[in-house]
Amino acid sequence: MNFIGVIILTSLYGGFVLKLLWSWFVSPTFNLPGLNIPQAIGLSVVMACFIPTGMPDKDKKVDHWELLLVSGLKHSVLLIMGWIVKQFL
Repeated sequence: MNFIGVIILTSLYGGFVLKLLWSWFVSPTFNLPGLNIPQAIGLSVVMACFIPTGMPDKDKKVDHWELLLVSGLKHSVLLIMGWIVKQFL
């Protein structure tokens, strides 16, 4: 799998997680419509413009599998935390 594949997979999974979290918390709280996955991915892209991220060293080889794993774990932890909080609503 190449870097483009990693970007596509993490974007789809991140969009799915954002869609769920939005429908659990934002929609009911602010009476807003839900998001579909493409809208959630677009919103993630917009948010990424305002959140600084560190750039990897030019000398360091980027491991695409590591990027996929870290991103997947981050989204999974957020999803689990959101699900736990949702149980108290």
